[in-house]
Amino acid sequence: MPPRTLRRFLQLNRQRKRTVLVAAMTLVSTHIGLRIFGFRAWRKFLGSFGRRPAAVVSGESMSRALAITKLHSSAERHLFFRPSCLEHSLVLQWMLRREGISAALRIGGRKQGTRFEAHAWVEVNGTPLGNTGADGTEFVPFDAVHSSVETEIP
Repeated sequence: MPPRTLRRFLQLNRQRKRTVLVAAMTLVSTHIGLRIFGFRAWRKFLGSFGRRPAAVVSGESMSRALAITKLHSSAERHLFFRPSCLEHSLVLQWMLRREGISAALRIGGRKQGTRFEAHAWVEVNGTPLGNTGADGTEFVPFDAVHSSVETEIP
């Protein structure tokens, strides 16, 4: 870790340091866990360490969600590997739910030319957080029906 990064980390308060360390450890665990146990089993395992999120997200909890997202992304940037959008989103959702914030994991797709692309992201009150993959074209959640992501049969 570069000295500047270490200095910035040491300047964080205790709670934020803890959040960064939890994010980093959980991202590494999720990177391994998904490969060994698969998506369903790993998601269930992570869920067993959470708490029941509030049904309504207030302005204060949305601010907390944004702060957690920022710390999570910071931890992610300094790992020895680049987490996939699924790893990123699973951990972010787990961290938010752990804080009592209702967060939804979304998995969707889009058609780019002849290629089909899939992406995972987290939403709080319908607002995408973190690694949204926003590059001008939207991903359509798989639970939504849209003709724009239908594949063409040659």
